[in-house]
Amino acid sequence: MTVTAATIKERFPEFATVISGDVESLIAESKRQMNESAWGSKFDDGVSWLTAHLLLNLPSGSTAAPGSVTTKKVSKLSLSFRAGAALTDDALGSTAFGKSYLGLRKLTFPSRVL
Repeated sequence: MTVTAATIKERFPEFATVISGDVESLIAESKRQMNESAWGSKFDDGVSWLTAHLLLNLPSGSTAAPGSVTTKKVSKLSLSFRAGAALTDDALGSTAFGKSYLGLRKLTFPSRVL
């Protein structure tokens, strides 16, 4: 199965109204964070869970990248932009989708005890 905007919207109906281009951008971002050969048969599931996690950080109706809003102000001039979303375990643990991604990652890459 290839992960697409359509498959994300089918699997996670809460994102049905998100612009497909935004979903595709976050799918691409998720794929850049993962190694397909290392994830093997779980790659598409990992991409799906990570994409859903990132979608929760996407502002409604926006094509902006996920992350927190950062504002810089000098005198009367103000500039706002979005800082990149961190993919730390704490950040991933902040959503049910991120927790599912972490669980799948743990199954795929179990810790080794030496």
